[in-house]
Amino acid sequence: MSYWGRQIIAKKNTWFKYGKPVFVVDDYGNGSGLFRGIRVCQNPDAENHDLGEEYLDEEICNFDEFYNIGLYQGLGEFLDSVEDEPI
Repeated sequence: MSYWGRQIIAKKNTWFKYGKPVFVVDDYGNGSGLFRGIRVCQNPDAENHDLGEEYLDEEICNFDEFYNIGLYQGLGEFLDSVEDEPI
């Protein structure tokens, strides 16, 4: 799949920080891939960062954990439109 002209944006309650773009490092072709983006530390002992610290991380995730929107769409406007969607 081509990601040219697309924004891959983290959904709520997923590995990466909500509303932030992530980079698809590798698409495994089975509905999952390796992603790189901003994570907020929730467990300092396991993550080796301060609680609440934002840091760059990579993780294998399912594509359904992200919004896949066009570059032409305004991110803020798009997120406002999905705020009331059930999680």
